[in-house]
Formats: sequence, C-alpha cells, structure tokens
Amino acid sequence: MQWEPNDKAWQSYIKLEERYNELDRASAIYERFIGCKPVPKNWIAWSKFEEDRGQAGMWALIYPECADSVDKAREVFQTALEFFGDEEEQIEKAQVGPLS
Repeated sequence: MQWEPNDKAWQSYIKLEERYNELDRASAIYERFIGCKPVPKNWIAWSKFEEDRGQAGMWALIYPECADSVDKAREVFQTALEFFGDEEEQIEKAQVGPLS
C-alpha cells in the first residue's frame, strides 16, 4: 500500500515552492502530481502554471530562459491531448472543468 496525498496537499506543496520562487521544483511537483492523478483539471493547471511562468512568450525576448517555460507549457498541453485524445468532446470537457 502506498500513500498518495490528496489534491489540496499537492496544491499546497506547489504553492510553497512558488512562494519561494522555486519554479523548477514546482514544475517537477506538477509532473509527479499528474503521474498520480492524471485528470484533465490537473493537466490544465500544470499547463497554465507553465504558461504563466513563461509570460506567454513576452519575456522571451528579454530573458531567453522564459522561452523554455512557454515550450514546456505547450509540451504539457500536447502530452495531455495525447493522453486524453483530441476528440472535441474531451477537449471541451477538460476546458470547462474547475481548477483547484
């Protein structure tokens, strides 16, 4: 038997890392979170985190390392599409789900 934290615990851990500006660690926690609970709302939350972290590419011109975050957000979204399929109904269901 293996213990798995609930969603609130995962989110608290992610927020803690964000608060201390440990964004790479927060991203790694999201990756582990998805491994345990691969539901659409979690994929979307991770993708949004990566997108916000990269400021949608705006900062890539000033800070090249931000381009990596935008690429990571796209990679997360693409992986989610492959995991769930790209059927229109599945995408719509994922988009309207609540974010934690």
